[in-house]
Amino acid sequence: GEFYRPMAVAIIGGTITSTFLTLLVVPSFYDSIEIARDRAIAKFHRREPRFTVVGAFVLAWSLTTEIYAANGERHASDQIYANLPKPPDWIDRTTGGASTIYVGQGIDAFAAWQVEFWNPRVRWFWGMDGSAPGPGERRTPNLLRKHRQRSLRLKQQKQQRKKARKRQQANIVF
Repeated sequence: GEFYRPMAVAIIGGTITSTFLTLLVVPSFYDSIEIARDRAIAKFHRREPRFTVVGAFVLAWSLTTEIYAANGERHASDQIYANLPKPPDWIDRTTGGASTIYVGQGIDAFAAWQVEFWNPRVRWFWGMDGSAPGPGERRTPNLLRKHRQRSLRLKQQKQQRKKARKRQQANIVF
């Protein structure tokens, strides 16, 4: 949904950046080391093995960190998915894909974000106690709107009558 667009941009941007670093910057760095090595070999014929070892170490280090990070992210994702209701898109399945309002009380922000991710037809989160998560507009439904408008009108009329009585009493005293 709209709510997850910034997170998707960050994830995709991070993936593209790490790919760019791994496939372009590190080889370029290695190539620059190799060029420097060739220059050094031209001057000093005895330094060749050291630069090859350094380049191999840099590539091995990059590969190891990429694999380690990917495994860590996979483990974290598996733990989060294990705590979701099954199937995770239960709202969209129940409503047949119709736009939906999620009404709740004590809504946890992380749980709401997961619900919205797996159920893109959830349009709004309304908290009965004001606990609907941000960012964006937080709403609390007014289920008694017509009754509330009528009661406000009656309250205003009562206040006007009270003010009129006070004015009449003030006029009598003077």
